[in-house]
Amino acid sequence: MARRSGGAFIGCLAALCLLILGVGGGAWWFRGHILDEASAQLSAQGATWTSVRDSRFGRTWHEVQIQGVDAKAIKLELLKGPRVTVVEPRVELTNLSFPKLSSPAEMAIPAAVGLADRLKPTVVVHGAMVTWKGDTILDELSGPIFPEFELLGAGGGAYRDAAGWTLELDRELKLGPLDATTIAHVRIPREGSGISFQLKAPDAIIAHPLLARAPLPPAPLDVTGEWDHAQGLFAVRWRMGQVDGVLRGVWTPGAETWRVVIDLPDTDLASILRLFGAQVPEARTATVEGTLGLIATLRAPEMTWSLEPRVAGLATSRILAHPAQLRHGRTTWRATNAEGQSIVKTTGDLEPTWTRTRDAGWFPAAAVAAEDATFRTHPGYDIEAIQAAIEDARNQEGGPFGFTRGGSSITQQLAKNLYLDGERTLARKLRELLYTLALEAQLGKDRILELYINIIEFAPGVHGIGDGASHWFAKEPHDLTPREAAFLAAILPGPRTWTDKIRGGAKAPDWLINVILDNMVDGGELTAQAAAEEKGVELVIIPPP
Repeated sequence: MARRSGGAFIGCLAALCLLILGVGGGAWWFRGHILDEASAQLSAQGATWTSVRDSRFGRTWHEVQIQGVDAKAIKLELLKGPRVTVVEPRVELTNLSFPKLSSPAEMAIPAAVGLADRLKPTVVVHGAMVTWKGDTILDELSGPIFPEFELLGAGGGAYRDAAGWTLELDRELKLGPLDATTIAHVRIPREGSGISFQLKAPDAIIAHPLLARAPLPPAPLDVTGEWDHAQGLFAVRWRMGQVDGVLRGVWTPGAETWRVVIDLPDTDLASILRLFGAQVPEARTATVEGTLGLIATLRAPEMTWSLEPRVAGLATSRILAHPAQLRHGRTTWRATNAEGQSIVKTTGDLEPTWTRTRDAGWFPAAAVAAEDATFRTHPGYDIEAIQAAIEDARNQEGGPFGFTRGGSSITQQLAKNLYLDGERTLARKLRELLYTLALEAQLGKDRILELYINIIEFAPGVHGIGDGASHWFAKEPHDLTPREAAFLAAILPGPRTWTDKIRGGAKAPDWLINVILDNMVDGGELTAQAAAEEKGVELVIIPPP
């Protein structure tokens, strides 16, 4: 943020300086010639204006636009001068035209020619404003920009000395997802092409719909970075709370090609959870161990990306409020009825609709083969499956009807169904991870699978393998054939979608059913001969009402 704001702000200052190019040429003793030459030079720099008014000793251009800068007026006064006054310029950084510069020295006012070497004008600015996407960054900036440069205003200022440029910011700042009282310092040396910056915000607030439903609680934010604008290389290091990260890459203003690498080093899961505060309420009482990390890349103009997550030593305790109810007896969860309304349902060993794993026939094996082939061996999450799902999304791969891998394990799906809603945020995924680790530690694989097959949805308002087998085949679960069980497993990612498709006359997803049968062979649940025979059997389902 500070990098873009600092570089663009210097660009706008350079643009303001360019406004006075017209006063540098010609002979100051010839008033008409001087004023006409000034207008010509402004036009040569791409300036436009709505009207011009001449006085005895000068000229005023009204409503001027030049290189992304709008000014209420520019006044050229020859008496006791020459003097140029830029009145109330407005700079929107996202609209700014970056000058083509090879070094910061070129941001200085160009040397005047001829007699103007002895008659350089004084240039001042009154009431300048700098904004970013409509949010004010600096306001009421006033002061000289030539021969001295010192603009001061509400929330900060800009200076130039023999060593280079300095920009300072100390105010409430809202840029994109960031809302913070910010102290920023940008330094641009007179020689060389490097720009350095620092930003500190004691109570920064981040708000983005992909992070959480509500803004994250305030946390200290420190950012430092460098940008070599000649080569386009940048590196930004940040710390928010106890979480560190690095952002590096190549970017040049106006260029269509850029590359960004985001590196989150292995970080304590507990530190990440603290950033979310009440958005992850389970973290208040939980004991959490292990680390998370990732590296991501973005490239343009190809607009390609990659993401590689890392995990190590994850474990948690004191998450489940009533684990005994999950091990036996009854448990409740929030489901959706046929009309799409949220309802509370009950399941467990004492419920008449409960189906024990050993009474579910081929379906448990089919569900594992379809949804989570490494269910018996992973710790609740399968990092390789997650990476494969990321790769599928990146490459936009998938089978017919847009089928792609979800990456969620059976334990993760159970955690979501029991405790969470369909919110698509990082906060929800972190909550899901905590419940997943707790279910693995408290219940074990057999009970997790048994709960899973009794609460998953098979059609609108149809939950559990008992009702699912009856709904689609008018059978008890133990009477299902491998092919029928594979069909029920195949529709798990979208039971309502498949209900609509089949109701509309579509055929069952034979290609996916066959893949699941092959996976059952790979898992040792079905022989190759039996799978081949099942593939040749016609599937007879009961059309949804």
